[in-house]
Amino acid sequence: MLPPDEVAPSAKIDASEKGAPRSDERRRLLRGAIAAGPVLMTVASRPVLGQTNCVAAYVATSLGSSHTAAATTYCSGLTPNQWKSHASDWPLPYCGAVGASLGGYQSTPFHCVTTGLGGRTFGDRSMLEVLDIQEGGVGMGGLGRYIVAALLNARSGRTPVLTEAGVRAMWNSLVSQGYYEPNPGFRWSAPEVIAYLKTTMG
Repeated sequence: MLPPDEVAPSAKIDASEKGAPRSDERRRLLRGAIAAGPVLMTVASRPVLGQTNCVAAYVATSLGSSHTAAATTYCSGLTPNQWKSHASDWPLPYCGAVGASLGGYQSTPFHCVTTGLGGRTFGDRSMLEVLDIQEGGVGMGGLGRYIVAALLNARSGRTPVLTEAGVRAMWNSLVSQGYYEPNPGFRWSAPEVIAYLKTTMG
């Protein structure tokens, strides 16, 4: 397992090579995804390879406010596909692969005490199996993939604006209430949460 601030060389992939939206496309995506509700704010430039400017979820609802720019920091989160490709490098207590080389660890279930992710959306599937879901999209299946990546990013210290507890709160609120509230009066459904989580990934 690599230290939190290191990634296997093959994981350091420019997002443009993985089909990630460019800065202007990402901004349009965020605006479009939330056209009927609150507007997310993101600065999507990449000052360093694999990094992106990011803000906390509650700040993202404050488009145009003077404190938004001051609250911007750098995130270097990996995407769901990048974490899927490096399942043997996951930060403990999360385990992506199964084998003797990992000391007998079993692949961590998506819904378990370790992840703290409630509901039964994915049944007995592991975190790695959820990353492998091909449906993509912006429903709960697509959200599950980004929640796994966000948990791993937070555990690795890649997203200073988003903790593991914050990731759990997003998922558990969506499962129990049908929305996540980053600020009172701002309700995000799965597409808005996915759009936000993407802003924390390089």
